[in-house]
Amino acid sequence: MTVDSDASITVTLLVGPITSRNGGSVKSVEASLAVNGGIPPKITSPPLPAQGMLGLDYSHQVTVTGTAPVVVTADGLPPGLHYDDSTRRISGRPTLTGIYTVGLRAVNGVPPADAQISTVEIRNPPLQIVTPVPLSPTPLIIGAPVAFVIEATGGLPPYRFEITEGALPPGLALSESGQITGTPTTSGTFPFTVRARDVLVNLDSRAYELVVRSVATTLRLGLAPNPAVAGQVVVLNATVVSESGTPPTGTLTAWVAGAGTRCPDPFESGADPVTSITKSAPVAGGVAQIAFPDLSIGRFRVCARYGGGTVHQPSMAGPVDLFVIKGILLPSPKMSLDVPAQAAPGATIAGRAVVDAAGAASKPGGSVRVRAGARDLGEIPIVDGVAAFSVVAPTEPGVMTLTASYAGDAAFSPAASEPAYVAVAKARGVTEPVPTLGETGAAMLAMLLAAFAGARLRRRRSR
Repeated sequence: MTVDSDASITVTLLVGPITSRNGGSVKSVEASLAVNGGIPPKITSPPLPAQGMLGLDYSHQVTVTGTAPVVVTADGLPPGLHYDDSTRRISGRPTLTGIYTVGLRAVNGVPPADAQISTVEIRNPPLQIVTPVPLSPTPLIIGAPVAFVIEATGGLPPYRFEITEGALPPGLALSESGQITGTPTTSGTFPFTVRARDVLVNLDSRAYELVVRSVATTLRLGLAPNPAVAGQVVVLNATVVSESGTPPTGTLTAWVAGAGTRCPDPFESGADPVTSITKSAPVAGGVAQIAFPDLSIGRFRVCARYGGGTVHQPSMAGPVDLFVIKGILLPSPKMSLDVPAQAAPGATIAGRAVVDAAGAASKPGGSVRVRAGARDLGEIPIVDGVAAFSVVAPTEPGVMTLTASYAGDAAFSPAASEPAYVAVAKARGVTEPVPTLGETGAAMLAMLLAAFAGARLRRRRSR
């Protein structure tokens, strides 16, 4: 007969009657056989991975066949690993190195049970320096303390660190535990290589680079008096401000350039020769002072440079305007605007700002600022008492108002013109009537423009 392997059954065999050769007989013989149904368990997954790393993830999936439920047990797992019967997964992070014999056993009540033996070796991972490059994303500053840590993993701690190539910036040192500390004293770029060594004499190296720069400075200048009267000593007061740390020391050099000369590059460039009026003074506690006597009447430009030092970077300032004038300023010149009374829309208008110092031995110099309504035409240089300019008329018919102001120079006070009006004709030749302010309105406007020009000169002289 055939028995179903998945079913439990008792089979009974009855034989008889049976007669022996000697004449004896039995009526029948009966035998019973109990058959337990089901498929025995079988572990079908491969053995566990033969190698794991200390502290790193380890995972293995166990698979089985056979009549459910199949119960799997795991013995001898390395410390840090565990078996989850609900998922049949071995996982974790090993915490102790060594060689381990792991036994898996599967049972389900249907003999025979199945077993699987695996040998697993847990090792230390390779020694590796893990502190990334760059060690510092920004340059180090001379005089500013720093601290960095070089770290490693793997191998067998404790670790020892050392410099094998290159050198740290002067003022810094590396300890055996990987601490880089100190205060840099010298600017420059310093490449070096750090090597880590563990107890088992495993080695790993990594190259780094540290950049050290000097402390940035800002140079600030003051001139007193400014404007100066001819014969007065002009004193340049300089302050060198340090980005950090102690006040700068070193040398300050200053140049005073007048008409036909210039400050040296990079302050000013051009064909004019570099001024011969130059002096130097020591910088102590971040300040320096230089005196310039016997400057002639005129407009000068003052430039200065701090040369820097072992700790501090150089810095520059200028050019700064300096005016040397006579004892008393001459009266304000008379200003007027010479423009056409009418222009077509979009036409270019040629005009002149006349600066007339009647009765004065000298003529006003410098420049005139011209405005057309809200438009600023800029500073127009004065040539022989006249500042010539051009302006494009509006494209729409109307009236364009022009004004001019004179900032003054070393001899003359500021002045302002009365407004001038240009009628911009309409498309068919019809012009707008020219508005008039009247005598009182025109006088008030002229006073306001003169006050504005005087304020500009005072601001320029205070720089």
